[in-house]
Amino acid sequence: MLLSELITELQYRVEDDSDNSRYPEAQKIDAINNAYYTLLSIVEDNDLGKFKLTKRSIQFNLESDTGFLYARLSSNVPLRIANARDISNRRECKIVTKDKLFSSGSRYKYGTLVSLCKNYTSGTDLTTIYATPLSATNITIWYIQEVDGITTRDEYPITDLLKPIVLGIAESELWRADNDQTRAKEAYAEAINILQAQEGK
Repeated sequence: MLLSELITELQYRVEDDSDNSRYPEAQKIDAINNAYYTLLSIVEDNDLGKFKLTKRSIQFNLESDTGFLYARLSSNVPLRIANARDISNRRECKIVTKDKLFSSGSRYKYGTLVSLCKNYTSGTDLTTIYATPLSATNITIWYIQEVDGITTRDEYPITDLLKPIVLGIAESELWRADNDQTRAKEAYAEAINILQAQEGK
C-alpha cells in the first residue's frame, strides 16, 4: 500500500475534506509515521513478520575491544531484526540482547546469536550488530526499516493486518491535536484491541 493511500484513508477517518484543510498532508504523514514507530515499540517479536521486511547481507569483523564479531551500520539502519540466518554456518540465528550475547562468550557452541545495539555517542547515533561464534562472519538479516524518508509515492512497509492499527493510532494523534480527547481515546483503544485480538490476547 502506498503512503498516499494511507493518507486518503486517514483523511476519511478524521472527516477531513479533499484539500486537507483540517489537517495538512504533512501533519497526516507525521501522524502515520508516529503510529508506525509506536506500534513497533509495543509489538511482540513473533509479530514482526506483519511488517514488510527488508533483507540485507552483512559481513562481520572482529572487534578488538570486545573479542566479538561486529558490524557497524551507517545507512539502511534496522530498527528491529525480525529474522537472521548465519550463511557461514548454514543455520538460523537466535536474536538476543547484547548482555545475553556477551555472557555467552565469543566461542558459543550451540548455534548463532545476534544482537542489535543502538548507542548515542558524541552527537551521533551508532547502530552495531554483534554476533557469536567467531565463525559467523556472513549473516543475512530481515529487518524493520525506518520510514522518515518515505514519500507519498512509496510503498509503506506494513501488511494489511497492521493497516487498521497504524491508522487508528494515527487517527488518535490527530483527534488529540484537535483537543478531542474522547475520540482520541476511542481510536487508540480500537487500534490496541485489534492488535491484541491478532496476538490472541
